[in-house]
Amino acid sequence: MQENFAWSKQTAARMMQVAQRFKSLTVRDLPIETGALYLLAEKATPAAFVEEVIDVAKEGTVITQDKTKKMLTTYKELHTPTKKPPSAPVGDTNAAPQMSADIPSASPSSLVTVAPIANGHQVASTSSAPPLILIPDPPPVINGQRPTFNSTNEQVDWAKWTWNPVTGCLHNCVYCYARDIAERRMGAYKDIGFTPHFHEDRLKAPHYTLVPEKAEEQIGYRNVFVCSMADLSGKWVPQEWIDAVLEEVRAAPQWNFLFLTKFPQRLAEIDWPANAWVGTTVDEQYRVEIAERAFRKVQAPVKWLSCEPPRERLTFSSLAMFDWVVLGGQSKSSQAPAFQPPWEWVEHLWHQARAAQCLVYWKPNLETRPQEYPG
Repeated sequence: MQENFAWSKQTAARMMQVAQRFKSLTVRDLPIETGALYLLAEKATPAAFVEEVIDVAKEGTVITQDKTKKMLTTYKELHTPTKKPPSAPVGDTNAAPQMSADIPSASPSSLVTVAPIANGHQVASTSSAPPLILIPDPPPVINGQRPTFNSTNEQVDWAKWTWNPVTGCLHNCVYCYARDIAERRMGAYKDIGFTPHFHEDRLKAPHYTLVPEKAEEQIGYRNVFVCSMADLSGKWVPQEWIDAVLEEVRAAPQWNFLFLTKFPQRLAEIDWPANAWVGTTVDEQYRVEIAERAFRKVQAPVKWLSCEPPRERLTFSSLAMFDWVVLGGQSKSSQAPAFQPPWEWVEHLWHQARAAQCLVYWKPNLETRPQEYPG
């Protein structure tokens, strides 16, 4: 074996184990590193977990050895009946993205007061906004303290609140702001990192947070971004967590709750409350068909699409299944530089949205604009 392939006996044994484990699956063309394949091929690795990882890889996510270890740890936590999810650390920090442009009105049954409109659309300021100032979550309910929403500064006009009953995500997007926040606060996150966790003590925040008077004129004060530090519809999230969150959403019709996911296939399975705005992120072309297919089945009062950031030119067969389209640039993260999509990409999306009569929301971090010269 060493003479033919320059492999050690250990490497040869591992490769034979990989071949045996994946003989009925095609993994050659998937973005799975060799070290990750070794872990997935081990006899102790659950077959159901291997299938989930394959699905994630098919969506384009690079599967490294380190990522596989973290995903497996989380998987075992979630599938051990006698083990309860870890409790929440005190002083978690949430984040909400910045936006400015058209905001859709919700269904009348959600008891929402719509902001003033101009030319048939709600209008918000399009002025450039400084970086978001984050305010930490309140501590859990201890010694009479009650959970409330996390508020953002006045520059975030589409949703003034975030609520994180679940934190952590396994998508591993290079431009993820939430992971950076968690890693900057590793003192509080040292036991859980950025793996998915359920914070039951935060569930009653909608009940204990009062709707401000400004909500009567500015809909952003009534809007709550749910799980800004997670993907609540990720494959790894137990249905029990989602059900617990939705129960509180239904019990708080005075608020609009905004949901956003990169796994829209799961959204069609949910009976969405009247005060839910349900969205999906599409940043690359391969996600387009997945989003379209899923949202043809989703039943929600407001269905929205976030293209923030578009990492290539995106073409949809139709945006008719959406009510609202959000466009944004890529902010700097620890793993990727800031990026402004070419104007032609933005214009292409804008024309598709207008053709489908969608409201369009331009985020302040989208600074690209046409700068054309003759000749």
